[in-house]
Amino acid sequence: MITYKQWNKAIISYFFEDCELGEIVFLHTTPETLPEIAEQAGFDLENAEESLKEIVRKKVTPYKLLRLSEITPINFSDETVKQQPPQVAFLGLTVLAASRMKTLNYYQPLNELLFNDPDRGRWEHNELEHIEMLWKHLQNWVEYEHNVELHLTPGPPNQRFVWYPKSQCLISKHDENKLHAIFKEAELKPGAYLAEKQLLDILRSKKSFQNLSVKITRPIKDKKTAEVRLILGQIQLILKNWDGGNGNGKPPVPTKSSSISVHLLICLMTLMRFVFGSDVNKAAILLLKITLSVFKHCNRLVMINGIIHTLCVLNWIYFRYCRMVLT
Repeated sequence: MITYKQWNKAIISYFFEDCELGEIVFLHTTPETLPEIAEQAGFDLENAEESLKEIVRKKVTPYKLLRLSEITPINFSDETVKQQPPQVAFLGLTVLAASRMKTLNYYQPLNELLFNDPDRGRWEHNELEHIEMLWKHLQNWVEYEHNVELHLTPGPPNQRFVWYPKSQCLISKHDENKLHAIFKEAELKPGAYLAEKQLLDILRSKKSFQNLSVKITRPIKDKKTAEVRLILGQIQLILKNWDGGNGNGKPPVPTKSSSISVHLLICLMTLMRFVFGSDVNKAAILLLKITLSVFKHCNRLVMINGIIHTLCVLNWIYFRYCRMVLT
């Protein structure tokens, strides 16, 4: 089993080592980057997110009790500490929570990851201040040890603590959905690899590029090389893991031919009521065969629709058969 210390070291190596002097870096531990981190570190994992979640829980929230002292640097106030900061894996999980946000409530995904309890509520103020100190210590350590700048945004006063992990997410869930729509518009294939220049040209050529947040569009427009490279790298990972969906988080809309298939099946079912009468076994077998043949090439939503209609008709046939037997 991969240990907390191994994950901590792997994340530090992935984001902060081999960077250019003065480069702006982000701790963007997202569903896309975590498998890359695990692969680079030589971890043999089926699910990198689950592995990180479990080892952080074991270290920081055993028995669902928060123990930040377990990942607090010994020389907390010493900006030139040589020891690798032990809080990185934990902070990485807080960023993963920010990448999972589906609403404005950051604490819901955070509590789900750390305590397996999304309804645990907000954290105590002293706990949040402690985490803020962990972020600032990491920023100082990265600058001292690797001569790079960890980008931190405190945000507005009422969201001061939430913005630290959110500022590490180069691409939000909202932007990810917009990118899926751009991939679809550009007729890209899931899993495709595009060079940075080619990907940049595609993004700039699409009108929906303007719908992305300024966190993405501004560096690209201002040609901030280091930030653009990070953003494009993240977009390449999103394209690599894209399933071909339409970017709105919903299943693909059924095609016209699929809709016709649904209506055709309903007509066949209605006709069978009059043809087979009380022969319930023959009707049931034929209905199942028709369902499988009609829907095997349809998307999941259409198939579910068809199965529901089939079950309804089978239920009707069964009760009709029972009524005939009883009478």
